[in-house]
Amino acid sequence: MPTLFYRGQNYTKVKASSQINQSVELSYRRSLYKRKKLGIFTERTELRYRGNKYYSKKAKSPWNKLMQKEDQRKVFSLTLNIIEAQFQQADEVLTQQLWDQVAESGIDPMRIINLLYKCMMNNDNESMKKFDFEYLQGR
Repeated sequence: MPTLFYRGQNYTKVKASSQINQSVELSYRRSLYKRKKLGIFTERTELRYRGNKYYSKKAKSPWNKLMQKEDQRKVFSLTLNIIEAQFQQADEVLTQQLWDQVAESGIDPMRIINLLYKCMMNNDNESMKKFDFEYLQGR
């Protein structure tokens, strides 16, 4: 009888498998895998156990934190550009282009408005982070 030695244990084949011809088809969904890997998988999976519904939590991964930092950088950059265009230069066309860019990127406009009017020191990243965090917690 053939014996397999694996990680210090001996394994012997006891019985031949009766279902040799059954095959399992596996599918690979590249886009789903990439979204999960980057932490941007937004769907909440509904699970049922004994008739009760449960929802999956968002996975906390380093990729998710990185995406949040990139998003925050973009929000801060757009806020500073809007401040300069709208209040300092009084350029209506540039201001409209920047607000269009906010809409295209899917950023909540109230988040930008919160930073525009609540944060007195818009060139200070720490104070902007503080007000942004407070806004995101209150949402």
